[in-house]
Amino acid sequence: MKLTLPIPSTVNTYWRNTSRGVLISASGRSFRSNVYATVMERLIRAPQPITMYLQVHLILYPPTRQRRDMDNYQKRHSTVSPMPK
Repeated sequence: MKLTLPIPSTVNTYWRNTSRGVLISASGRSFRSNVYATVMERLIRAPQPITMYLQVHLILYPPTRQRRDMDNYQKRHSTVSPMPK
């Protein structure tokens, strides 16, 4: 399956420290819901949980020429499921 998704926020801006603990930021929640909508549009129905290894290829097209730490984007995708709970 091939998906085209918006550029996510970095790990540093995805999470927010609050008095209630570490939470997903507003931009992180927005990205998460956009990804979920894109996947649901593509699949028509909710996917089944993945029970085997998965290979993912990321090709990033940043919106500006600003220098970025590309590892932040990979960390973000490998640690957080975009599907809502």
